[in-house]
Amino acid sequence: MKILIKNMGPVEYFELDLDKSFTVIYGGNNIGKSYAMQVCYLLMKHIYPEGAIFRPDRYYYRPRRMSFDYQLIAKNLIRSFYKKERREGSEIDITSDVQSAVINGLFLLSAKAFFAACKNTFKEIKTHESNPFISLNLTDFYIAFDIMNEKISSDYNVQKVLLTKKKDAGRLARETSAYLRIFIKDDENKETKRLLEHGDKAITKLFYAFADELKRVYYLPSSRSGIYTGLSSIGPAIAQLAQNRTFFTQGFVVPSISEPVSDYYLTLMDIKSSMAQKLEPFAIEIEEDVLRGSVIFDAEKGAYQYQSGEIRYDLTQTSSMIAEISPIVAYLKYIVRSQQKTVIFIEEPEAHLHPENQVRLIEILAKLATKVNLVISSHSNYIFNKLNNMILDGQLNGTLYNPILMEPEGSFGKARNLDVADIGVKDENFTDITELLWDEREEIIERRNEENADD
Repeated sequence: MKILIKNMGPVEYFELDLDKSFTVIYGGNNIGKSYAMQVCYLLMKHIYPEGAIFRPDRYYYRPRRMSFDYQLIAKNLIRSFYKKERREGSEIDITSDVQSAVINGLFLLSAKAFFAACKNTFKEIKTHESNPFISLNLTDFYIAFDIMNEKISSDYNVQKVLLTKKKDAGRLARETSAYLRIFIKDDENKETKRLLEHGDKAITKLFYAFADELKRVYYLPSSRSGIYTGLSSIGPAIAQLAQNRTFFTQGFVVPSISEPVSDYYLTLMDIKSSMAQKLEPFAIEIEEDVLRGSVIFDAEKGAYQYQSGEIRYDLTQTSSMIAEISPIVAYLKYIVRSQQKTVIFIEEPEAHLHPENQVRLIEILAKLATKVNLVISSHSNYIFNKLNNMILDGQLNGTLYNPILMEPEGSFGKARNLDVADIGVKDENFTDITELLWDEREEIIERRNEENADD
């Protein structure tokens, strides 16, 4: 699965390849890293319709009917065939009509919610001369999203559908791997129902294609502890309202909380006391190697706390390092229950960490990326260099590592995929400032030596 973003907000170009399980997005501040991650998250979150049911081994979705529009289309196609009083054995191909209806069903079930989420989350969407463009590319087809005009297009192909006039046919329809033939035998209701069943099957197959590559998606923003503690008193109401601000009149102002941030907060508020188990070992490793304590869920308070020895602390009483890492541990320990085809976005996991702890944390996250698909952003040269060393030492599979550099392109940010070699990735992000600081140091020493010589 690949997601492509062009000309949207501060992002001129960004591509996320989820066939690689560990993506790290490097780059300067205010260049579009978080924006691109949030767009990808919203697309993956809303690609499944309301009513999707997940099980450990597969995904289920049974549409009641794709939409009233499709029911009307099906009825009109059958009636049109009748009205033309076609001779016995005559046949028409209605595949293009069915395909248009399926794409319209996808719009109503998924894309419409994605468009609304983008407009709720981002103040600036159209910032380029060209309209924003987003595409979702799967193994066998793609879907393109036109946010400004709220339209989608796709090369998804449905099974060929034929209507055939044959009153003496022994059955209502004949279906093979290549086509569906519905026999028209003067029973409009049954024939319409069979066409509707085919449409339901076609769009369900479309969602199964998504499920083959994605099950769950989670987002952990930067300033994790500040968001959690700051919203704890009035957060649930504000976070819910922030996702539905378009339903209110202009006189009602909802605080500016993006949907990924409100999702993060509401998910933490909905923690259950039972542990997720599958990813718990990674949480425990972070607790032991980085936190030197445990993240515990207090069922009575309905909140998670940090425990050191026998003493428990609210996050407001802990160091900034503990407060920022604890939400990551809480997600792995209590929330993320699926493993395969799960995507976790984490903004700046190294925030507030000493370089030694940054190195310890990224080692654990690299191992986590062998179980889930992990997408993080980072400003840390320690993380960059440690991952290079892990590639060189064979601890990190270079074919699964997807380093992206966001660079300035005028007033926008443009992503570039960095090449991964056997010895790691060439440093094109941190070297300049490192050399600049070294040169500055040499100049200061030289100047001071000259001043001392004059004395």
